[in-house]
Amino acid sequence: MGEELYFFKLNRELAATHLRARLTQDGEHSYCNFLLSSCNEEGVQWEIVLEKAQENIDQISLDELWTVFVWFRKRNNKADSESYSDYEKRLYSEMKSCGIEFFFEIDSKTPVRSFHRCIWDYETLTQIEWQHDCTDTELRNLLNYLICYTGILTKYLNIYLYKYGGNISENVSIDRFIEEINQTTDYRFYQLALTQFKENSEYLKESVWMCEELSKYHRSQSHLSSYSIPLELSEHDARETEILSVSQLLYFALGLKDALGDYSGAVKILHSN
Repeated sequence: MGEELYFFKLNRELAATHLRARLTQDGEHSYCNFLLSSCNEEGVQWEIVLEKAQENIDQISLDELWTVFVWFRKRNNKADSESYSDYEKRLYSEMKSCGIEFFFEIDSKTPVRSFHRCIWDYETLTQIEWQHDCTDTELRNLLNYLICYTGILTKYLNIYLYKYGGNISENVSIDRFIEEINQTTDYRFYQLALTQFKENSEYLKESVWMCEELSKYHRSQSHLSSYSIPLELSEHDARETEILSVSQLLYFALGLKDALGDYSGAVKILHSN
């Protein structure tokens, strides 16, 4: 596993029956033996996880859920003839039948770190400490902010960096996404996003200039089969990666909101690094 975020929904009824039954199975590959034989640095206790599965799976901690997730992976070995995609489908199907539904993933370091950077901004704006152990409402609120902020940023880059103008189809779609949020949230998240965008305005102007300078260099080297970024443009390259990664979170946020759907309950987010 690289640096990734895994998002889970929980089902109390399924956990109380099917997950509890899985966790109490005996044998070499039982969950109890897994905890005893693995590097259980957080001191997760089998009896406590079993009780939470029985009484209310929403109460499971992130450390406890991580051990359950890793255990499911270890007990579901990939068959030689099985594709990795089919293996994951089988794994996540079994977990869902046990009340732990994997429903979204941010699967690489750069977007994960951009996601956390936006969370820090959101916490500063709202004075609310956001947790990876949250409710569906708390996640939707964050996603509404993310869609508004990254939407504003993407429109800005389309106009001032890519020179596409304001009426391209992507900008029109972004306006629609933001308006849908505004209609149900009284413009609250849009105003937060606008505040953050204005706070970053000078930084973004400088970033656009740096991206343009980097693009000039790329064009000047286009006749070569390969070339390196010179040291004096290394910061320009890093800045381009940074702002484009934040902008691209728009589609992660839209996909995550769609995957969350009308679910009501606890959401658990595991961070693998």
